[in-house]
Amino acid sequence: MYYLDLNFDGDRLDLSKYLEPYSDDRDPLTSDFLMQIMDMPKGGEISLSADMENRPDLISYSLYGSTKLWWVVALYNSRIAYDEFKAGDKIKYPDKSQIEEYFFTAQAKIKLEDCLAKRVKGMSDAG
Repeated sequence: MYYLDLNFDGDRLDLSKYLEPYSDDRDPLTSDFLMQIMDMPKGGEISLSADMENRPDLISYSLYGSTKLWWVVALYNSRIAYDEFKAGDKIKYPDKSQIEEYFFTAQAKIKLEDCLAKRVKGMSDAG
């Protein structure tokens, strides 16, 4: 039997994995990738404590059990700098299950696109 280990803290949720340079014209920053994260339904809201001020990594850890999703917290709250997180601020966040589902869907879509591109290239090379 297989299951998803939501407590796994590997690199599968690391943003850099999705921002690696591509050899084609696909660019995750101009695609709908980041917009999909921002448009996820709100999973909840917390008020930042003093120890979380200027620390999106700690906010991520308290919400998701991993510091690797700090960028989701920042993006979801339209904040671009760590010093925009102040004690007492209300921070909204998506559920981890929604993030996981989107990552797996995006990853599968990228693999499918790559596979199709290789097949098309192979067919054009053969013809």
